[in-house]
Amino acid sequence: MPLKTGQFSFHREDTLHASHPNSTNDRRIGLSIHYVAPDVRETNFPGASAMLLRGKDTHGYWLPEKRPKADLDPDCLAELDRVFTLYKMAPQRGKKKVDPLLLH
Repeated sequence: MPLKTGQFSFHREDTLHASHPNSTNDRRIGLSIHYVAPDVRETNFPGASAMLLRGKDTHGYWLPEKRPKADLDPDCLAELDRVFTLYKMAPQRGKKKVDPLLLH
């Protein structure tokens, strides 16, 4: 489904989609939000974090994310960088696992 300038789409993360290269001088923005229940466990990499939106987490599978104090909160941006580094270093099949405590 072609989109016009300023339009956007919502779709599931496993939906195949693509776009042509951005030929303008303006940025292209992507946003990804994933909602999971506290009983869901991240198995791809250690140290994954999440922000609880409601209820209580009685499982403890996710490290709690810091709540931002303001837009572009430096502490939250630093944590985002730390977790993204963990994600990029996530072991593939047959590779050595990364100790997330080494990255604190």
